[in-house]
Amino acid sequence: MNAAGAPVVLVAYTILPWMAVMMLGYYVGAWFELPVDQLLRRLLRTGLCMLAAFVILRFVNIYGDPSPWSVQERGWIYTVLSFLNVSKYPPSLQFVLLMVGLGVLGLALFTKSAGRIARWLQVFGQVPFFYYLLHLALISLSAWIWTTLTYGKYVNLAFSDQSQWPAGYHPSLPRVYLVWMLVVVILYFPCRWFAPYRKVHKTRWLSYL
Repeated sequence: MNAAGAPVVLVAYTILPWMAVMMLGYYVGAWFELPVDQLLRRLLRTGLCMLAAFVILRFVNIYGDPSPWSVQERGWIYTVLSFLNVSKYPPSLQFVLLMVGLGVLGLALFTKSAGRIARWLQVFGQVPFFYYLLHLALISLSAWIWTTLTYGKYVNLAFSDQSQWPAGYHPSLPRVYLVWMLVVVILYFPCRWFAPYRKVHKTRWLSYL
């Protein structure tokens, strides 16, 4: 609720940018019918071009993201972080160029790899939307349990103003990384189960997961 008592609606995922990314994914899907060497060249060129476009647009600092970067007084590391600090909600053009560009390069890197890490990543890559839904449920339930036990009530720390945070709460980057790793490890097992399950059961709705 806002100050006037009216409900506040959060639109975290705007349709237009993500629809464009999904349509790009459908277009790129046809590349995977090409010979592997030709596929890798296309993926590498695409990824590098997207990253180059990101660097150029970000350096110009005029178009592509609502939050311009700036030189930070605390040192060059913070300046680099400012350069990379692009908007995800809603996704800016620079965010899409950076994240999708890195993703495409990673895809090229692991396409011919047959090691343990590649096989581990393929488990998630086979059922990405299934993982996405599970991770939302897991982190939401975990946050509800943790804040309720720690502060006596549920607190939405992700989408609340700092003035609404509990007095004893302090953001912790190590805690974020720990939770992130735990979520990935925990969800590896249901994703590993679901990938072959979906191949055996040809129910139409399962194809969307």
